[in-house]
Amino acid sequence: MSHQPRIILHGGAGTISRTNLIPHSPQYDAYITSLRSLLESGYSKLQSSSTALDAACHVVSLFEDNPLFNCGRGSVFTRDGKNELEASVMLSGGPGAAKRGVGVTMLRHVKNPILLAKELLLRGEETKHNFLCGEEAEKLASKWGVEIVGEEWFWTERRWKEHLRGLKGREMDKWTMPGREDGEEPGEDKPAGDPEVTEEYLPQGTVGCVTMDRWGNICAATSTGGMTNKLPGRIGDTPTLGAGFWAEEWEVPVARARPTPAAAAAGGLMEGLQSLVTDCFPSQQEHSEPLLEKTLPTNRKAIGLSGTGNGDYFLRLAAAHDVTARYRFGGRSFKAAVKEVIGRQGEMQRAAERIGKWGTGEGEGGFIGINETGELVWDLNCGGMYRGIVDDEGKTKVAVYWDEEMH
Repeated sequence: MSHQPRIILHGGAGTISRTNLIPHSPQYDAYITSLRSLLESGYSKLQSSSTALDAACHVVSLFEDNPLFNCGRGSVFTRDGKNELEASVMLSGGPGAAKRGVGVTMLRHVKNPILLAKELLLRGEETKHNFLCGEEAEKLASKWGVEIVGEEWFWTERRWKEHLRGLKGREMDKWTMPGREDGEEPGEDKPAGDPEVTEEYLPQGTVGCVTMDRWGNICAATSTGGMTNKLPGRIGDTPTLGAGFWAEEWEVPVARARPTPAAAAAGGLMEGLQSLVTDCFPSQQEHSEPLLEKTLPTNRKAIGLSGTGNGDYFLRLAAAHDVTARYRFGGRSFKAAVKEVIGRQGEMQRAAERIGKWGTGEGEGGFIGINETGELVWDLNCGGMYRGIVDDEGKTKVAVYWDEEMH
């Protein structure tokens, strides 16, 4: 059975508003243009019979090369002024799904962490591990042909200034940019392609892409620089299975109609014949084909999710797996399951409210996803989420603010 290719993506979520990102300003237009370009590139691959894995990782690698977003180049800094990157990829099924999902983290020199995650997923003959970090992961990246770069590749001035603002009140002479001398100011040089922006909302969240290919396989690919001024060594939800991402497929029995009295009588006759055969020819019991079909027909169900926002809450709630469990076992629709966890008044918000932290940025986030029918779902509990889809007619549609219609 051939499926219509599907794609949905996000580029970060948080306290985005029409005051810190003015509609149709140059900054707003830069994000919208980037989202459309990424959607078009990923959808083109899917239409050319690329797998969901190839298309999703391709899109996320483009995110990682775009300094507008918090992943790869343009990632946020740790308190020590370093970039520590992480990524993940997971398949519902199909080629490469033996490991199902993998995560990589604590990366400082891998240009595209999502491509290392992809290699880790596919290279089961070399390592069966699902989660790798730091120098050993980077050694494998080099061995597998994933591009390695210097730390300066990830630096952008606006992220550095954001880092310094966050450290206000600390001793500043110990915080230095990679490649500069201690105490030297960042200066005014801007990496090529980094637009001149000052006060607009800088994406703090993860980027991600969920795709479904023509064979119905679903892939969730996710990448991030983490939280601004996070403690060195902090690992978030992005590389952690079940927290910031998930993909899965399963079979459910198809309900059969209640048989008519005549059909029930015929079924009873067949059962009697089966019993007679077993009694008369016991030695043939293990070798004979059953006269009655015992296996119920089944329908395939599947899901793929990628989240963005306050990662520690995704971790505490195993948020992506929670959504999947509600859909698989709780009788919820896909849309309802996502809303109950990440929508307004959902589990993430209530978790922050219980400790008096709601409204401070804690518990904020969003999800995007695809299910087995190709339904595209997204929801969020905060001011906005950079997001986009390709609709049923093949048109790209994007939005930023929480109440903004896709356009």
